[in-house]
Amino acid sequence: LRLPAAAAAAAAIAIAPVTERAAETTEVIRAHEATSPEGPPGDENKAVEKARDDEEIEEATVYAILLAVAGTYRGAKMLPEEHARIEVLVESLEKQWRGKSVFEPPHSEEFNRIGELVYSGQESKLERGGAFGRLRTRVGRLLLRKERVYQHLLAKEACGDEAPQGVHDGVGNLAAIYSVNFRILGFLPGISVLRGVAKQEKDRSNTVVADFESPKVSLGWGKRLKLPPLSVGPVSTVRLDTTYLGPKLRVSREALSGSLSLVARVPAFEVEKADTWR
Repeated sequence: LRLPAAAAAAAAIAIAPVTERAAETTEVIRAHEATSPEGPPGDENKAVEKARDDEEIEEATVYAILLAVAGTYRGAKMLPEEHARIEVLVESLEKQWRGKSVFEPPHSEEFNRIGELVYSGQESKLERGGAFGRLRTRVGRLLLRKERVYQHLLAKEACGDEAPQGVHDGVGNLAAIYSVNFRILGFLPGISVLRGVAKQEKDRSNTVVADFESPKVSLGWGKRLKLPPLSVGPVSTVRLDTTYLGPKLRVSREALSGSLSLVARVPAFEVEKADTWR
């Protein structure tokens, strides 16, 4: 991972006292914006230099976000000041990404991929709607600990026979998968999976409508010792606006509530864990 000077500054902010983070983050971003050379319209060297500065700011901001949310149980352990700081960082990414479409090249290739949920807003409909979705309190985490939470958007070819029936029937062109690997009382492992059909909402270029089936929950160790899945809970529909998309991070907001979700790209060595929904 290449860490430019801007990334080092952002990383330092990520481990600063929480009461100072939001203000310091804002100052770093403003400093970069103020010193980025605009250059006259015909000055190609200035334009290239500004583009490099913008890329460094973006990379530093993403790196700072990933550092800030690490170890926070997807935001459940964060203080209000820390949530505010995440919003400041995310809004800076959203600002520079406006006007781009996730359904058009080159972003469409980045959009359809497996991802791990690293931060979820307190009012996230997916968090509430999934099996055991409300167990974000300290007591809830003792009873049932979510070890990994994944959000995948996959083409039919990537799912194969595991694609939701609606994808095979042509209702939608994407499979939306929301899976949770958990342990009950720190001992009994299990997985909860929501399979859904996703498609672009009309008249909203970056909004995806996902119709999910009832969550299915399986308990046990491995494929041989796993119990048959049980349906738990109702069907659900979620509308997500993708407000930023990069190589390492996808930012989504629920269309109605604006609740924030941050989904990080799954590295190659973690793909097997991310595929346990199958």
